[in-house]
Amino acid sequence: MLVEKKVRYIGDPVAAVAADTEEIAEEALNKIEVEYEVLPVIDNIEKALAPGAPHVHEQGNLLQHTKLRKGNIEKGRAESYVTVKDRYTTQWVEHAYLEPETTLAEVDIHGNLTVYTSTQYAFRDRRQIAAALGIDVSKVRVIQAVTGGGFGAKDDMNGEVHASLLALATKRPVKFVYTREESFKTSYKRHRFLVECETGITRNGKLTFMEASVYGDTGPYAALGMFVVKKAGIHLAGPYEIPNIKVDTYTVYTNNCLSGSFRGFGVPEAAFIHESQMDQLATKIGISPFEIRKLNCFQVGSLTATSQKLEHSIGIGATISKIEEVYENWLQERGEKV
Repeated sequence: MLVEKKVRYIGDPVAAVAADTEEIAEEALNKIEVEYEVLPVIDNIEKALAPGAPHVHEQGNLLQHTKLRKGNIEKGRAESYVTVKDRYTTQWVEHAYLEPETTLAEVDIHGNLTVYTSTQYAFRDRRQIAAALGIDVSKVRVIQAVTGGGFGAKDDMNGEVHASLLALATKRPVKFVYTREESFKTSYKRHRFLVECETGITRNGKLTFMEASVYGDTGPYAALGMFVVKKAGIHLAGPYEIPNIKVDTYTVYTNNCLSGSFRGFGVPEAAFIHESQMDQLATKIGISPFEIRKLNCFQVGSLTATSQKLEHSIGIGATISKIEEVYENWLQERGEKV
């Protein structure tokens, strides 16, 4: 709610002010003096996991480690004609929705709290507001206002608790609106990922194995971050049937910006990696990028990375063939070699 002892990133709130006008609130904020002790900064995944690294939280800098296993990785490696091993990084991405985080909270004469907010998940907000304020959930009502753009970042808490806290303290309605600068500093971002991935293939173009370590910088707090990183690992093999898979995902605490839900929930980052691997493998064995995908894409009866059997509605093969047809027609129209 408000930080008492340790600030872990630039967006941590240390004080909250309510006033009759925005100008008075700004003046009051400028009178608050905070004395900080400078601590070592963990600003990347490598620093966070280094031996002897300062802890963002007392329990350490590793929030979550998930293992995904399918088949026998050594068997797949032995069956490979060539392999591709590479290291990938992705960057943070800001949602930059049109309307920043906005909340209005008010308390009635019976002590019931009503919160109007631009949220994506009103019922979870209700539970979290009640827990943070130490009141019964039956005393909290959350009304979802027009979201004003969300894309995932408004799937978690923003200013709802602070507006509610001030409303309870003042017994007056409190409106809480982030400036664009405040939104950039405090909102949830798309994760920065660091991924080391190795994939094998036979001489005939069939995938044999994938082995990878996936690291996600989730910032200083858990939020929904660990689920995003975990899902990136689950989807790292993409829409391709790979008989032998070993993927480890690690959600890492740092002092960087918060990372959490963002449209695609870890899958776009995974797609960047598995498609890059496929292109490199195709080049190594001398077949087209279309052919390698058609040879390995899911079919009815395929087993996914989690060994789920696909029984119907598998359209990836037909989609790739249609894209190939359109691409070849486009090349011909331009007078280029197919």
